[in-house]
Amino acid sequence: MVRRKLASTLAVLAVASMPLAASAGETPRGLWIKMKCALCHGEDGSGNTPAGKQKGAPDLRTEEYQKLKDDELLKPLVQGHAGIPAMQSKLSAENKQLLVSYLRSLAPKKK
Repeated sequence: MVRRKLASTLAVLAVASMPLAASAGETPRGLWIKMKCALCHGEDGSGNTPAGKQKGAPDLRTEEYQKLKDDELLKPLVQGHAGIPAMQSKLSAENKQLLVSYLRSLAPKKK
């Protein structure tokens, strides 16, 4: 249990210290993984990961989250929340758009 908490803490600290300039051809999914969002939320945004379950990461695919405006969707990341370090100074407008694009792609497909 202590090891898991330490691993989660170290992952968050690693994210907080890494530069986040989008490289040419950066994909939304690639940035999601690079920023370690997938660590808790999973690549699919479900929150169904060991760290996500431990921290109570929400399912970002739900209508509740998908109906949020772009800035509301990014607010926890930009301002920091529940173990997520504030990334305002590290996220370019391009990175924010890449993340929103990825989060929107997680919504269930309408038939």
